Amino acid sequence: MDHRSHEFGAVDPNDWGMLEMPTEGTGRLAVAQAGAVPFRLSRVASASGGAARRTGSGVQVMLITNRRGEWGIPKGLVERGWTAEQTALNEAQEEAGVSGSLIGESLGAYRYEKDGRAFEVRVWGMLVTTVHTAWRERHRRQRRWVSVEQAIGLLHRDDVAALVGLVAGLGEKLASATPMAKPGAA
Repeated sequence: MDHRSHEFGAVDPNDWGMLEMPTEGTGRLAVAQAGAVPFRLSRVASASGGAARRTGSGVQVMLITNRRGEWGIPKGLVERGWTAEQTALNEAQEEAGVSGSLIGESLGAYRYEKDGRAFEVRVWGMLVTTVHTAWRERHRRQRRWVSVEQAIGLLHRDDVAALVGLVAGLGEKLASATPMAKPGAA
């Protein structure tokens, strides 16, 4: 077999371009996926002595529904020729209708099985810059902005909830580095 190296592992050219990687401790191959936790900094601010500051955690995340109506994050297969980062950004746009930038390194990964096949999803935090009114999967999915705390309660997988929880720290770091305009300023 002709296998080429990739950040996730070996590529099987007979597998429709899907990337597979060894699953820790099992020796089984897992299909590589990438996902994003779209987030924005809250616009909520309070004025104190003329200075504006963010209140609360200051971070909201966008969740989407899957085909069963459960809340989750955008994710998809890493195909040949794509990086995991490109896949994460693309899935966020297709499934959630948002565009933006991945912030920092991967938050981590989670694994699951479906139809007897193992999958591993590497996840990044994505700072949203554009929310589209029309997007590819708008008729298949719902989307919702929620606080990080609400998101953790809505997610049915603890491993995904833990990764979403890490976004609060990313958002707080960005918020502290980004000055807010004074109330009434354009």
